[in-house]
Amino acid sequence: MKKIEAKKRDLKGKKVNNLRKEGKIPGVIYGKEFDSTPILLDEISLNRVINTAEYESRLYELVIDGKSTETIIKKVKFDTYKKRVIHIDFYAIQRGQKIEVNIPIILTGEAIGISQGGLVSQYLKDLRIKCLPKEIPEHFVVDITDLNLEEYAKVKDLNIDNKFEVLNSLDETVVLIGLPAKAKAAEPTEEVEGEEGEEGEEGEEDGTETEEGGKADKKDK
Repeated sequence: MKKIEAKKRDLKGKKVNNLRKEGKIPGVIYGKEFDSTPILLDEISLNRVINTAEYESRLYELVIDGKSTETIIKKVKFDTYKKRVIHIDFYAIQRGQKIEVNIPIILTGEAIGISQGGLVSQYLKDLRIKCLPKEIPEHFVVDITDLNLEEYAKVKDLNIDNKFEVLNSLDETVVLIGLPAKAKAAEPTEEVEGEEGEEGEEGEEDGTETEEGGKADKKDK
């Protein structure tokens, strides 16, 4: 479990901008049985974590002024161009209590439909599940080898261990092997968060946020 150092923070609001100029990132930690606490982290150290693949599906030991708490990263806010982290939320977890997390979906294999002129369009990049903290996987692997042109895989077609409670709609499309024009037209767009002068919302949130491989059964569209 990776360790992240932090300190309690007294400054709030617009004054936090001065801290960012000094290479410090404001954040907050909260939980069902953990009082919301403003914290401050070193930007360089935090970037080493954020720039790591699948950082949202890992457990972290957050050390605040010498006191350790097991956490997950609940939310990260970036500036307008997503070049810098401007705020981060940690969620304090309890052993034995299931939490909600977003787990990256990784595609593997070369679909048959590619040789038929198709393109791979991945509509669902993360699967939201509920599980015990110790069972959080880094990612789910979906084999698309058997998918022909105009075939797709939905959430219900994935082989997910029943120890994970899937929170997405079972009819949600994960990947489609479509014709170039159709695939481009259906390509999902990413929302870019605006730059915030003040720190993010620090209210307590209920709930919380798991490597299982899965092979997609092909479905005719």
